[in-house]
Amino acid sequence: LQFKMVLSDFQKKKVNYLFDLNDLNKSGSLDEDDYVRYAKNAIQKANITEDSAEGQKFIQSLREEWKKLANKADTNKDNLVSRDEYLEYYTKIIESKDPKFFEEAASSYLKYFGDASAKITFKEYYALISGLGISEADAKANFEHLDQDHDGAIPQPEFLGLLKGFLLSDNPADPANRFFGVVA
Repeated sequence: LQFKMVLSDFQKKKVNYLFDLNDLNKSGSLDEDDYVRYAKNAIQKANITEDSAEGQKFIQSLREEWKKLANKADTNKDNLVSRDEYLEYYTKIIESKDPKFFEEAASSYLKYFGDASAKITFKEYYALISGLGISEADAKANFEHLDQDHDGAIPQPEFLGLLKGFLLSDNPADPANRFFGVVA
């Protein structure tokens, strides 16, 4: 007997919200262009030039992230990830609660936007999510919810927990649900 998880309406709403954030070219599906656009937007906000070694390395890392997503989520192999494929993929992630997925997702971004302090500042958080088109004002409001002790920084283990909580939590009041902004 195989158990198939059904996401709550709130979890579906969050995954759909995340899909919309990532669909930067507004094509209705995700493709490599969305990931390259994200990388270019993020490095611009971080004051990194696109043609610098650091900029090129980040763009290439997002191309690799796209390939990983396409390899796992693009079930019809058309080099696009539809909303349904994305929802199915994230349903499997949420069902498995695989800590490796969350650790890899967080570390792939933190190696570019984090520093050796082991804490994420607002500036680093904003560089991370600004690539998705989130305004600085919205990012500040989100960060205030995420920074539970209001010391201006989020320890990396807590940051990982917030990322994980965004997908796993079914409680609308959970601060983790503000990781990518207000889910409307």
